[in-house]
Amino acid sequence: MESADVILLFLEANSKSPISMMELGLFADSGKLMVCCEEGFWRKGNIDIVCKRKGIDQYDTFDKLSAAVVAKLKDLVGRNKN
Repeated sequence: MESADVILLFLEANSKSPISMMELGLFADSGKLMVCCEEGFWRKGNIDIVCKRKGIDQYDTFDKLSAAVVAKLKDLVGRNKN
């Protein structure tokens, strides 16, 4: 994950996702994270606070996260062409 340009985290409402929450903590300052935390996720409030404090882009649906990552990757590819 250290060498990734973008790190996506999807926290499904019906999951516990302890490893994903650990990864959020580990990479919160990386500037690489994009997070979708569904309504109903058992620690959504905590995820919201971390994302807000660290300026992490957060999306409320998987479709919005998907669209945002496609746009970000296109931007990264465009920058690497120059």
